[in-house]
Amino acid sequence: MSTALEDRLTTVTFPPKRRALGFTGKILDSVGGLVSISLPSNQWIEDYDPLTERFPTSRADLFTFSQRYPDITPRFPYSLDWDSLAVLKITGYEFWRDKQIGKKTRNLLRKSEKKNVTVKVLQFGENLVQAIEQIYNETPVRQNKPFRHFGEKFEDIKNRFSSGFNARGEFAAAFIESEIVGFIQLIYTDSYALLSQIISYVKYRDCAINNAPIAKAVQICAENSVPFLVHERFGKGGLVQFKVNNGFEEKKIPRYYIPLSTKGKMILSLGLQTKITPHLP
Repeated sequence: MSTALEDRLTTVTFPPKRRALGFTGKILDSVGGLVSISLPSNQWIEDYDPLTERFPTSRADLFTFSQRYPDITPRFPYSLDWDSLAVLKITGYEFWRDKQIGKKTRNLLRKSEKKNVTVKVLQFGENLVQAIEQIYNETPVRQNKPFRHFGEKFEDIKNRFSSGFNARGEFAAAFIESEIVGFIQLIYTDSYALLSQIISYVKYRDCAINNAPIAKAVQICAENSVPFLVHERFGKGGLVQFKVNNGFEEKKIPRYYIPLSTKGKMILSLGLQTKITPHLP
């Protein structure tokens, strides 16, 4: 395996027993589970071409990679599944506000304004890390599920956001007066802007905080001629409705699976890779 490719791979397992704090572009050892999977850790921001880069020779059971939106026509002769993405086409801020979102979301934006929520673009620094730590550790449960970032400390957060493709991002932070009450992270690629995280204080939920950074992200993309805003996987549950309310649509991209072991071949023959895809980073 070439050094360049090795630096762009990570290994995860399904089902996971615990979560890593973040991916840095290196191959991580299996953390336990039934199936070990190797995949390009920069898959959201870089294309992987199996015709020019060799497959990994790790002890993983499967190697998987996907095409990146808007490249949606399958191009490779491997077993494939479909990744479901949340994609917002950027035409302009006014078009988004007037045509792509409904009355309910426009009212929430007005509500956040009335609650004196403002949004500023911030560079990554210690003040932002401190605010993120406080928001992460407000509650161990979000959306009726254990919150994976609860318990993270300052240095963990600082290291994660300053390494790998996270280091390419910028932050739109929501303020009430001088307090950071929520944020989103935007990572720019050659095809779209990736909205990799959006979170705010639960205690301020009546201020409609999360809608304001989305509006700021749309404005930034429109001003910089970024054609799409991608909110990672489309998902399930209440978060899906939030994405739809903010103009995101479900789009499909091909994801390929290559077996690296007998177990990997068995998984593909039984079609079980469809159970794995939602758990990939």
